[in-house]
Amino acid sequence: MQRFHFHLLGILAMALLFVSCQKDGPTALEPISGDAGQQSLAKVVTGTGGMYTVTTKNVTLKGAFAGIIVAVDGAHVNLAQAIIDGSSGNTNSGIGIHLLNRTGVHINGGTVQNCNVGVLLGDAVSNTGGGSDNHLNGIVVRNSVIATGGTSFDGDGIAINNGVNNHVNNNQVSNVGGSFLSVGIRLWGGSDNDVTGNTVQSLKPGTLPPAGLILQGADNTAVHGNLVSNNPGNGIWAQTGAVGNFISGNTALNNSGNDLQDDNTDCDNNTWQGNTFGTANQGCIQ
Repeated sequence: MQRFHFHLLGILAMALLFVSCQKDGPTALEPISGDAGQQSLAKVVTGTGGMYTVTTKNVTLKGAFAGIIVAVDGAHVNLAQAIIDGSSGNTNSGIGIHLLNRTGVHINGGTVQNCNVGVLLGDAVSNTGGGSDNHLNGIVVRNSVIATGGTSFDGDGIAINNGVNNHVNNNQVSNVGGSFLSVGIRLWGGSDNDVTGNTVQSLKPGTLPPAGLILQGADNTAVHGNLVSNNPGNGIWAQTGAVGNFISGNTALNNSGNDLQDDNTDCDNNTWQGNTFGTANQGCIQ
């Protein structure tokens, strides 16, 4: 009788986490779960995708460039009640959650506070790396820290750097800002992204007044059902060159600049529809 042998090769069942206090990447292994105490870790989820739950209650960044780095496509990361905290007094408080050129990653829940950038999809310096089909859902981002040696997105709550078809839904951003032009939610370049159901409130002023939600060269993006209020700058802002966007059903009130602003002549082919606002810079904004 012929026997068949089945060999299981190279299958990862768990996520691997790496400790890193440098910008040049992780150097050692660390289990995904931890105790309720604070840890000086940069946690990197790697492997073949799958479901990962970060059970550590506090991840404290002490010199780490990022708190949670997702280094695999298709990962579903549940931060549950985890807190990623950059208030350790180091010179670079880092990025709370970082994805670079990832596809199909889901990040759910958790709190990111006192970081240089709350959540970044893309490269921290060059205009690239936002990835595609990633989902950021239900994350609380607050209290940004502006420090030396930071990134091009200093003080931002959530930033997507040239990504396509990414989804930013039901997140809460507050008390971020303080840099040159900090933003609650920033879409830098890219296209076909979805920003829905987020709350951006009470940003901190910087050298320039911060924007609650800004489209900078971002095209064909849906901005729907967001609450952007009480910020010391524009509320929702489409800058020159951000075209083909559908901006609808948002509430933007009590912002010090225009609640809604489009820098393109006659809004170009941006559609502003069904928004609730106090002030706008053009009549094509509705």
